Amino acid sequence: MTKFTLTFAALCVMTAGLLSSCSKDNDDPEPVEPTICNIKAYNFLTPLASANGSVVYEVKVTGEATVSKITYYTAGMKKNTLTNITLPFKDSVAVNKNDSVALFVEGKAVNGKITATYRLKTASSTTNIMDECTGTRD
Repeated sequence: MTKFTLTFAALCVMTAGLLSSCSKDNDDPEPVEPTICNIKAYNFLTPLASANGSVVYEVKVTGEATVSKITYYTAGMKKNTLTNITLPFKDSVAVNKNDSVALFVEGKAVNGKITATYRLKTASSTTNIMDECTGTRD
């Protein structure tokens, strides 16, 4: 009986040792931290419409990028903020002389790009402004 008990105890110790030496192989890649994007498509030299006209605001993404918020201005300096956005985003709006013309975009890019543009058209000129944010995997 003692021989059986010693053999059983030895088997238990060996089994415990084998089980504790096993480890899970983790072949999953390390998660990539996204690039935080705060885009400002804004002409600092002439941030106001020089005359009555129209502006086309656009936001596009490529690859692994998301947009959480878009803010832009329309006639009468009306500020529009969107949070549930279907991309690509495009809106053509009227603007009055001396109205703010600006597009602000918040989002994240992992392995992709967010592009924000506006095109302001008046009777005498066209102004194109673009900004972008890119995130890449290493």
